[in-house]
Amino acid sequence: MESQSLDEVYTKQKDFIEILKTGKRKHLHETRSQESKQIRSLKRGGKSVMIKEELEKGITDPKEIGKNLGLTSVQVADARKTLRNWKLDLPRITRDYAEIQKAIEVENDDKKLQGVLDGLSMESVTSFVRNNKNQTTFLYLGNLLGELGYTKNARLVGEKLKADGIPVAKYMRALRGEGKSLITWVVLNKDKQRISDVADEMFKSSELRKRP
Repeated sequence: MESQSLDEVYTKQKDFIEILKTGKRKHLHETRSQESKQIRSLKRGGKSVMIKEELEKGITDPKEIGKNLGLTSVQVADARKTLRNWKLDLPRITRDYAEIQKAIEVENDDKKLQGVLDGLSMESVTSFVRNNKNQTTFLYLGNLLGELGYTKNARLVGEKLKADGIPVAKYMRALRGEGKSLITWVVLNKDKQRISDVADEMFKSSELRKRP
């Protein structure tokens, strides 16, 4: 084992102590940043903070949280991104689609509607659509494009809708043993005309093609 001089040992200890201090400062900065965000949320109405408190009590059912706080499923789902930034996990809504449909029908804020889509899982949406053939809430983007006479380039149009702020969900599910993912783009039926207008503009600019 090589011997070390006192100066070398001192330098290494000093470096190690500095690393610890830097790490503590970084942790303190992150903690203060998180606290400041929560304070801003509280000033804006505090929905995310109230949901955070429910989660910390051990209440994780979005429906129960909404009932306790007097919030709609849209408002609860809209807080998901903020809570994720706070390292908190709000379980996805996988049931009570009657309430979700009603909330979507009356809500016109695109950001809140996007929050609802983000709060649903691919499995729950596809299961709901499959078991409710006459539902008029969700549409598969690829199918809608085909209905409009365009090629089913859901990825291209989906990214455009996302950039334009029109609610759209990109759900991904890993395919076992294949190393690939199944991607499904879902939109809202209430936005059908807006999506049609976007597709028409993309066709005019040669970004989208008509079906042969």
